[in-house]
Amino acid sequence: MQEASKIKEDEGVNITYFNSIESKEVEWLWKPYIAFGKLTILQGDPGDGKTTFALKLVSQLTSLQNREIKGLVGRKINVIYQSAEDGVEDTIKVKLEKMHADCKRVCFISKNDLALDDNSIEQAIIKTKAELLVLDPIQSFISKGKSMTSVKGMREALRGLAQIASKHKCAVLLIGHLNKAEGKKNLYRGLGSIDISAIARSILFLKKSEFDNKIRVISNIKNSLEKEGDDVAYEFDNEEYIHWLGEYTEEFGEPEIKVDSKLKDRRLSPEKYDVATKLIKSYLDRDVHGAKFIISKLKSQGISEFIIKKVKKELGIVAAKEGKSWVWRYE
Repeated sequence: MQEASKIKEDEGVNITYFNSIESKEVEWLWKPYIAFGKLTILQGDPGDGKTTFALKLVSQLTSLQNREIKGLVGRKINVIYQSAEDGVEDTIKVKLEKMHADCKRVCFISKNDLALDDNSIEQAIIKTKAELLVLDPIQSFISKGKSMTSVKGMREALRGLAQIASKHKCAVLLIGHLNKAEGKKNLYRGLGSIDISAIARSILFLKKSEFDNKIRVISNIKNSLEKEGDDVAYEFDNEEYIHWLGEYTEEFGEPEIKVDSKLKDRRLSPEKYDVATKLIKSYLDRDVHGAKFIISKLKSQGISEFIIKKVKKELGIVAAKEGKSWVWRYE
């Protein structure tokens, strides 16, 4: 074995000391969930609304008007939105217009069989000056002959994509479906090689609220750049339009939503407040205590989550778990 002092000059390695590196702060597209120049994964079960949320994000980022999502970069950006499952004319464009996106700032690469390691991606980022690239879903952008379960193949493809993202300071959002494995952490339920999750700097997990099928909750289940962000939520109205709710926690068998004052004023209806009060009292007086059942009945009357929470608190009702179910009772 050669000693270090005897290694020939032509066998040496390039050494860089950290004192020669200039420190830089992370730049955020959506703090602390999505960073510029990094890979982020948005994953969830099929049909839970990942695409709709991603398009909401794109719409907010391409316009400075009516921004509901807090923590977004304070300027308009250009976006490449690459969808392999939804029609660009009847789905993607329709939703972008409905959400008031600036469609002049949103484009896609017109190429069949686009893959993660395709040179067209970098060329498109350069040409459009895009600061966000969305691939929806990642499963559709694997090169022919390669597998998502291939450690070597996925590592090489994603490392190349990460280098492009870093080089051009473009955030990359990879949308992925979850597998059906039970008993696993959400971090490990993404399809394919674990390298997909390992190379991503942030992973967002989207799911339906247990208490309201119209509410979606986004959890930051991995963050290598910052403290994991708070859970946030949004809900659909009857026309499938997204309304942002803000920070969200589920405790004691029900959701706790922190909404801003404008949303509170918009949602607080005296008529529905009275209806909620009468219905809740009626159920409890008849020994109907199931929290999930009562909430569902109130929701069917068009009563919002905020009003339900407010009425419940003012009536002095507490939630407790009995067996596998949550119940409401007077204190």
